[in-house]
This record gives sequence, structure tokens and C-alpha cells, in this order.
Amino acid sequence: MDKKTVASLFLLAACLLSASPLCAEDGGAQATATPAAAQSASDLAAAGAQASPDATATPQLTPTPTPAPTATPSPTPFTPQLPSEEELAAAGIGDRILMRGLEGSDVALMQQRLYDLGYYTGDIDGKFGLQTRTAVRDFQRAHGLEKIDGKAGPETLGRLFSEDVVIQPTPTPVATPTPVPTPTPTATPDVANAPFDMESTVLTVAGTDVTLMTGVDETGERLYPLCGIAEVLGYDYTHENGAWQLTREEDGAEIAIMTQGETGLCENAMIAYDGVISLADAQNRVYAYGAEAYVTAPLLAQMGFDVQDASASAAGA
Repeated sequence: MDKKTVASLFLLAACLLSASPLCAEDGGAQATATPAAAQSASDLAAAGAQASPDATATPQLTPTPTPAPTATPSPTPFTPQLPSEEELAAAGIGDRILMRGLEGSDVALMQQRLYDLGYYTGDIDGKFGLQTRTAVRDFQRAHGLEKIDGKAGPETLGRLFSEDVVIQPTPTPVATPTPVPTPTPTATPDVANAPFDMESTVLTVAGTDVTLMTGVDETGERLYPLCGIAEVLGYDYTHENGAWQLTREEDGAEIAIMTQGETGLCENAMIAYDGVISLADAQNRVYAYGAEAYVTAPLLAQMGFDVQDASASAAGA
């Protein structure tokens, strides 16, 4: 080996150890050393990457988990509490058929139950009036009962005081309203300004005792409230401009009275019932006051109404 060859080998070794720029100047040495140098550089780079973390790397943030939404509990449906058997017995529920004109603790308990179920919004006063009758009819209709007549008999009362009831749109639970005196409803006649004397009278209508306001004319003859009596018998009625129309849904019965709109004695009143049209006369008289038509006993009898003066019967006995 000549001296020139030996010098070239020493120069190549120095380039590998020191990575001297001189290596770049010797094209032949660079060509011979490139594969080993590239491998060495690659190994050094890999080792450096493992030893030293990248200072510029962005730290990774751990996302905070979103809590699952809490379900809102559904409100508990309002279920009215049934009266106890003792309360029903004490009020006399079921002892009689409840209808318009009756009063008592049984009527009050029925009103309370209708109120709790959402059918009645009036006062719990123990008086079976028009609003109570409407509530009873609404209850009967909602439950598909056989009779929708506004009377609370065994079928209606049995369903009313049971668990199997249809509750109207849920009322807000409130304390049981305390019965308080209320002004006289507008449907009650103004006794002081009536064109005839008036008094509260117990009448027996188709075998049932009811309390209604009756009149007494100048001769002392009793005048009976036609609409009040007809309601007890299951009629609905309308009144407008001195005319009354009474209808009973269950059998289609109709009664009509037409006057000239006067107050007091209606001398030219026209009466229609059972397909018969007649005019008022000295015996079959019609009086108008407020929203009521007052008629004499003979006219009631012609219409087929079974009405007796219960107070007079008791006095005679």
C-alpha cells in the first residue's frame, strides 16, 4: 500500500469521527462514507427524539365530561279522597233521590264530591239549585249513565261515590271551602217587588217534597212556579221576551207559554202542550215575574203535572 492510499484512509476515518467539512471536499471519500454516515445520523436522531421531548409540543387537555340531564319527575295526579262509609251514612247519602229544591247535608256532601271531581264550582251550601243540577247532569253525561236528568238517584250516587269516576281537568288541590252565607242568587224572585204575594212552600211533585217559591193572587189562590216544578220532573227550559220553552229529553215532551212580555197577570197568554194550543182564561191563568211563569193548579193538572201543597196536607192531617 503506497503512502497516498494510507493518507486517504486516515482522512476518511477522521471525517467519520469528526464530521469535518473536509469530507465534503473529497468527492471520493464522501461517496464511500455516505451509507454509514447516513445510518449513524439516523440512529443519533432517533435516540435524541427518545431522550428529549419536544419543547414546543402543545399539552393535551382532558375534556370535562358533561353530566347527564336529571329527569324532571312527573307531577302526581290529583286524586280526590272518597268520603268514609261513616261520613256517607251520617249525611244520609242514598236515603232519598236528590233533586232541585232539596236541602240538607246529603246535598252538601254531593256538592263537595262534584266539586272535588271538577264538575261543580258553586258554593257548598247544601241547597240543590240550578247550578248543582247542571253539575249532576254533566257528571251523568261524562259517565254514560242511562238517565241524564239532573237527579241523583241510586245509580248516580253509587257511581259518584266510587273510585271509578272521570275526573275533569285536574283542579289545583285546595282546602275544602268553608260554607259561607252568599247573596240571594238572581234567579230567586224579589219578593218585595212581586206583583202578588210570595212565600216559600213545600210542594210534593210526583211524590217528592221540594221547597219552591210560590205566589198567592188577590183571591188567595196558589200560583205555582211552572219552570221550577218542570225541572223537578226532568225538563230543561229557556226564557226570552215573555216566552217559555220547556223540553224533556228522555221522552221529547214539550210545553210552551207565550205572553206579550208583561209582568203580573198575562191575560192573552197562549199555552201549548201535548199538541194542544189554548188561551189563558179565568180558571187557567198565567202570571209572569222575573224569569218564571206562575200558573194556577187547574192549568198544572191539564199539563199532567202531579203537584200537591205538602204544607197544606200536613196541616189538614
